[in-house]
Amino acid sequence: MPGIGKREKRMKESFIRLFAFFASLLLIVLSLAAPIRQAIGGFPNGESVYRWLSLICHQLPSKSFWIFGFPCGLCSRCLAGYLGIAIAALLVFRPQQYSKRVLLGGALLLPAMLDVAIQSATNYESANLTRALTGFFGGIGVFILCFPSRLKKYSFQGGFKNEIFT
Repeated sequence: MPGIGKREKRMKESFIRLFAFFASLLLIVLSLAAPIRQAIGGFPNGESVYRWLSLICHQLPSKSFWIFGFPCGLCSRCLAGYLGIAIAALLVFRPQQYSKRVLLGGALLLPAMLDVAIQSATNYESANLTRALTGFFGGIGVFILCFPSRLKKYSFQGGFKNEIFT
């Protein structure tokens, strides 16, 4: 059946998109749930969420958004970055050419990389809004760079077939 290859390709691409969306959404919800749990239930509530999210983010309170007097579980750049990945997974359809994908993804990541580099090299501290905007566009850039542009089947001698992402 000639249509099965294309159908399998679309199913794999859909799975990757849905996984990126739901994984990012889970991190966003957890980040917002931690301060809400602490505000409602007091100090020990929410600490397990903060501890878990500390594996992927520095969580500096001065670089985080605050809800009800408590910092979010992710810093503003990470929170917005995961939001960018989630939105990109639903709305961004990648360029077909690898070079276009790299250029677009790199261009979207560049402001975040420059902001981090400038903060590391100088006494400059960016505002949370700047961090969030660079994180959001950087998240879209990460999705564009990481999402496979196409799935191909390569045939080798002896009939061996190997599916790879390109």
